[in-house]
This record gives sequence, C-alpha cells and structure tokens, in this order.
Amino acid sequence: LRSKNNVSSGDGNHIHATPDTTALWFKTATTVGVTEQHLVSWEGDGTCPSCDYYKISLEGNTGKIVFEFNTDQNTGDTSTCKSTSRYDDSQWYHVVAVRQGVAGNWNATIYVNGVFNGSATTATEPNSAPKLTIGRYGSSSSYYFNGTIDEVMIFNRSLTSSEIVGLYNATRVSHSSVSLADGSHTLNAYT
Repeated sequence: LRSKNNVSSGDGNHIHATPDTTALWFKTATTVGVTEQHLVSWEGDGTCPSCDYYKISLEGNTGKIVFEFNTDQNTGDTSTCKSTSRYDDSQWYHVVAVRQGVAGNWNATIYVNGVFNGSATTATEPNSAPKLTIGRYGSSSSYYFNGTIDEVMIFNRSLTSSEIVGLYNATRVSHSSVSLADGSHTLNAYT
C-alpha cells in the first residue's frame, strides 16, 4: 500500500462475485460540497474499469452515504442505496456496507452506527474489482475525501445485523468525545 492523502493497492486485492462486508469509521472536515467524496472504492480492470466498480461515498450536496456497485461492464445494472440523513457534520460515524446474494438477486445494504439505513437490489451478479482505494475514487485524481477515515475492515462474507451492532459497540469508544470530570466513574463494556 502507498499513501498520499489516500491509500491505494495495486492489482490483486479483488472484491469478488461473492458476499462481502466493508466497515469503517469516518469524520468529515467540512460539509460536502457539490463533488462526491469517496471513502472506499474498488475499480475494475476490464475493458471499462470505471464501469465495473464498488464504492462507499458521500453524495455531493446532500452529504448522504452512498453504497453502490455496478456489476456488468457498463450495461446500466447498478445497485445503489443511500442513507436517509446527512453525515457531513464533523462527527464520527460508523458505516457498514454489506453485499450479499445469489445469482439473479444481489442486495446492497447500509448500516450507520449499527442501525439499518437502506438497501437496494440488482439482478446481475457482481464482477471482480481488483483495485482498492481509500480516500478517493480509483485511479481518478478526483473525488477525494476531506476528513478522517479510521479502522477500515473488509470481510469476505456478509456480516449479520447482530455482528454489525457488535462491531459498532466494540469500536465506538475510541470514536466518541466523552469528557469525564476528575473523579470516579463506572463504564460498562459490551461484547
């Protein structure tokens, strides 16, 4: 991996045509303007790399989280789901994108802070997308994320909703701004 305000891998880190889950924490530096900002993306390596992709981004103007994958080399069969609210207010958010299904019925689902936040379905099976990029869109020199991304996790299976809640609870303490006064305090931890 290399870094220059984003992280990129070369070929060989494929997202395959199998169920998977991507989880991460993010915090924006400013409100999202007109340009979409990519948190994580994979770009294909076929005849139309930008037509075969998988992305988690913040939509331009709305600040909504978008989880989208285009599955069939520019045939227009794209699965897109969006969050119901803005998430560009300089607060930490935990987003989990789950891709699951079988031939003819693939589902994209998004969770924010452990809570289901939207889904979409497509009939076409996803293609393999080998080029992973964190903090911008694929090989493009645009769509940079303006903020902080932390704890990116990629699973080779679909996590269940209870596993997603557990993942959120296990990592949220390090992304909260709890200010405790001097003295004794009781904290409860959940697994």
